[in-house]
Amino acid sequence: MSASRLLIKNKLVPEAIKAISLDVTGTLLVHRLPIHEAYYNAFIDVNITDRPDLADLKPAFKKAYKEMSQKYPCFGSGKLSDREWWYLLIQDTIKLTGKSYSEATLQRYFRSIYQHYGSLEGYEVLTDAKEFLEKYSSRYLLGVTSNTPVRTMENCLPSLGLSKYFKFFVCSQDVGHEKPSTHIYQRSMDEVRLFAQHTHSLTCSLTYSLTHLLTHLLTYLLTSDKVLQSWYPAT
Repeated sequence: MSASRLLIKNKLVPEAIKAISLDVTGTLLVHRLPIHEAYYNAFIDVNITDRPDLADLKPAFKKAYKEMSQKYPCFGSGKLSDREWWYLLIQDTIKLTGKSYSEATLQRYFRSIYQHYGSLEGYEVLTDAKEFLEKYSSRYLLGVTSNTPVRTMENCLPSLGLSKYFKFFVCSQDVGHEKPSTHIYQRSMDEVRLFAQHTHSLTCSLTYSLTHLLTHLLTYLLTSDKVLQSWYPAT
């Protein structure tokens, strides 16, 4: 049963709710390829012959991602640019595989990956997500509250034809706090209230707890019938 029909059957979107916030990765989009495969393909795309084994890239990326997230959380919010954060992560990933390249080669490799995940090639839209957006965007104020990189929201959602369904976009990279911090949910609530003030079309009686609960409920419903093949850390 699709997420939309399940919502209707179980009356999980009551009339009292005026706004719904959704996540991005795993809820609206999934990666077309596992990350380590995309990283390996980038070596081929830029003609690097001395490349790591495919099996070595997976643990290397996971370790580098974890360390970068601890050192510069929220993709470097307030400290590094998006590009700088990902360059350091890719640099560390390669080091962890035992390989070393010149600065020019590393830049060429990085650019290939960075462009990949800023384009349609990196993601695909979940069928149930598109169905949900088409059905409910005219009935509720829909927004995005996510730990996903801001570039995904600014580049990929519009390119995939999804941004038109949303009235607000809140990203941990902009806020400086990740879900489940109350700070990022408060920013979403502020966006809802601001929209209501300008349109007079909403009754802002939502609470943080309701928004928080519904976000996680929808994330589960929209992905529960999918077997996601990506090992990318949850965002």
